[in-house]
Amino acid sequence: MAHPLEVPLDNCMTVKELAQQIKKRLESGFQFIRLRGEVSGVTYHKSGHVYFSLKDNDAVIDCIAWKGLAQSFSVPLTDGLEIIGRGSVTTYMGRSKYQFIMDSFEPAGLGALYTLLEQRRQKLQAEGVFDVSRKLAIPRLPKRVALITSSEGAVIHDIEARLKERYIEHNIYLWPVTVQGENTPRDIIQAIQGFHNFTPRPDVLIIARGGGSFEDLWHFNDENLVRAIRSTEIPIITAIGHEPDTPLIDYASDKRASTPTNAAEIVAPRKDDVRQYLDRLENRMVAVIDGAVQFQQSRLQRSQGALKSADIFMMSRLRQVDQIRLDQFLERFHVTKRIQLSRLSERCVSPLALVKNKAWALTHIDLKLKQGIDQAVASNQNLLLALEAHLEASNFVNILKRGFAILQDQNHHLIESSTSLQTPTHISIRLRDGVVHGVFTPKTI
Repeated sequence: MAHPLEVPLDNCMTVKELAQQIKKRLESGFQFIRLRGEVSGVTYHKSGHVYFSLKDNDAVIDCIAWKGLAQSFSVPLTDGLEIIGRGSVTTYMGRSKYQFIMDSFEPAGLGALYTLLEQRRQKLQAEGVFDVSRKLAIPRLPKRVALITSSEGAVIHDIEARLKERYIEHNIYLWPVTVQGENTPRDIIQAIQGFHNFTPRPDVLIIARGGGSFEDLWHFNDENLVRAIRSTEIPIITAIGHEPDTPLIDYASDKRASTPTNAAEIVAPRKDDVRQYLDRLENRMVAVIDGAVQFQQSRLQRSQGALKSADIFMMSRLRQVDQIRLDQFLERFHVTKRIQLSRLSERCVSPLALVKNKAWALTHIDLKLKQGIDQAVASNQNLLLALEAHLEASNFVNILKRGFAILQDQNHHLIESSTSLQTPTHISIRLRDGVVHGVFTPKTI
């Protein structure tokens, strides 16, 4: 009967030979097995390999996920997660250890997935990724709508049909992606980045997928995808599955739609709603313009009243100035003459003779003084009358009374030349008794 390890009876096995035989038997007997256990001691090595253990109530086994395979895992390995791993058993002869080389895995049941989902949601919530203050406003009437979804199936057709039916008929862009499987997050992230570099950039993005099971929609909980949606500068609407389905990207997006069709309705209001909105804008604009016109007219009336008051005040001040100048002139004249009389008195030998000799001269001087005063008064009165006439002639109200008019455009700017009226223009014509509004239409001769 052959020895189980097939070792010659007349020879002893070396440690290496024994280890090789054990390795051969293990690897041939435990290939492509499925192993269930709880993950513990997870270590992500700088090389990219992942080292961890799988355990149950009675045993534990060391495990390795090599770099190339670990990067493809759709769900990250975390302590406490119960999984079903697929792989093979091997040994490390240098230490007489056996270990499980895991190629892929899946969480062991929905309970594990729900637990992992809640942990990830709480983590992102604590970081502020879902804060409402970071969300962007959805434009009311976008011109360019980008769709990130599968190019096959009913979703793309339902969205396009609803967009065209309601408002948007052009500028709809599609970036086809896979919406199920491990490549879903990567494809959607690439699409978001691609639309960011698009010229012109879309006004809004819609990420959509039809209904499916919890496992089918799992990849829309990918952490990298959630962060990519939150960091985008383009408003994003997510429409994943049906009303009860709420993957993590719904929390990160700027607007969640219950269905893909509802996403189209959010982006594109009905044409009747658009018309009503434009009507409201028009009414508001007319009210604002009317209010501005009334305000400017009120300011103009106040300015006209202030100008008239200024004219009256100016005339009064001019008269006061002239009177002051006249009084000062007479005072200086009288002082000068009194000094001259005093000097003449000192030179006289006989006051009586001086009086007699200068009586006629004094009378003559008095006559000239009166004449000079009368001339000065008449001259200043003429000057005042001339200034008053000049101010009266310069008053634009009197100009209007002579048959002239003032033309202003719709911005209340004066129209000083016919070259300013080359196109149809709203004008106002100010006459002596009011303002007339109209539209000037040039005629070609």
